[in-house]
Amino acid sequence: MRVLFLTHFFPPEIGPPQTRILETARDLQQMGHAVAVLTTFPNYPSGEIPAGYRGRVLMREEMEGIPVVRSWLYAAPNRGFLRRSLSHLSFALSALPAATRLPWRPDVIVVDMHPLFLCVTAAILGRWWGVPYVLNAGDLIPEQAVAYGVMRNPIAIRVTRALASFALNHAAQVVPFTRGIEAALRERGIPPERLHLIYYGADVELFQEPIPEGETIPGLESIAPDAFVVMYAGTHGLPHALDTVLDTAELLADEPDVHLLLVGDGGEKPRLVAKARERGLANITFLDPVPRRLLPALYRRADACLVTLRRSDWLRDFALSSKVFDVMAAGRPAIVAAEGETADVVEHACAGLCVPPEDPAALAEAIRALRARPALARQLGENGQRYVAAHVSRQRQSRAFETVLRQAVEAAPEPHAGRAAPSGWARADAGRLTEPLERTEPTAGVSRRVH
Repeated sequence: MRVLFLTHFFPPEIGPPQTRILETARDLQQMGHAVAVLTTFPNYPSGEIPAGYRGRVLMREEMEGIPVVRSWLYAAPNRGFLRRSLSHLSFALSALPAATRLPWRPDVIVVDMHPLFLCVTAAILGRWWGVPYVLNAGDLIPEQAVAYGVMRNPIAIRVTRALASFALNHAAQVVPFTRGIEAALRERGIPPERLHLIYYGADVELFQEPIPEGETIPGLESIAPDAFVVMYAGTHGLPHALDTVLDTAELLADEPDVHLLLVGDGGEKPRLVAKARERGLANITFLDPVPRRLLPALYRRADACLVTLRRSDWLRDFALSSKVFDVMAAGRPAIVAAEGETADVVEHACAGLCVPPEDPAALAEAIRALRARPALARQLGENGQRYVAAHVSRQRQSRAFETVLRQAVEAAPEPHAGRAAPSGWARADAGRLTEPLERTEPTAGVSRRVH
């Protein structure tokens, strides 16, 4: 198969979608399929395009052997409904002419439901080429935006709901990432035979890689070597209730052997850092995201890992934090301050302790329990690692996704004759490009980052 990933989010950006798409694309290529990516210039979440990409309208590069075409967008930070919507719409439009720069006509298009405008682009390209598209439903739109208070205008809600229905009804197959979303899509009338639940999963082999010699993680050396380190690694955003972690640090201030470590970035991070400084919390450290090669070292320094979400009916019913899979793959016990499927997965795997969300006292007690019982912490970590390897490894999830793609292609009508490959690009042969593409230095060997 020739598989095109059409996505607004892609490395070197940081985040679960970026990691999932790159790793799935890489796995499909290793299975013998031809894979390409049509995306925009990295800008999430700051809205700033880095050097090497700035000032360009169209760009072609290769990442981990995968041809990537990038087209223009109006870059905006990840805040403010109007500016973000304009950013999403700008790439959805520029992707149409940029598609002529792909190496070949695909057999199937893969697109995420967020941002929604890009689903319309997938439908247009699919109609042009006569090929199906597969829709990844990691969000419920517009329900999620309404639940977060981001979308309030009744007209905007109705228009968004209509676009979402269009995207879902025209997709050849739909892949929900949680059981809650799967159930909601069934209620919307999506036939069960077009729904395929596939969890994010995690790369167990990544956390078994040796730590590079001579490399260190800046800031980690400031933590006492014998401290019991409890780490949160991921986006610092509103849904993650990280104020609860600061409150927990204050409750543990008289226990100097416990240290809280927050790794990552996000819209809430500057405020959290300032708040921790104002409160004089010496037992909490903030670090920037780290490259892929240092993830084993980061997780091995942690004695336990946090997964936190706000108390919310929407998060309880539809969300599943992808962090739990990385924590389990790394063999670390999870402390989950969340409700719903996030807690259910950890409890089912016997991979950690679950407490109510936004409850600093309960979170502090869970930390004390694992610190006092190292054998229990070790057992929970081993349970989680075995569970991921057996049920939701990234490679296993990629094989499941390949099956969904095959079903979409096999059920589709005969595609159009297609078009010639653009000058300078090779056609796919036996799932691989017959000629190498020029590498672009700023993204050659791009690292995976914590999400």
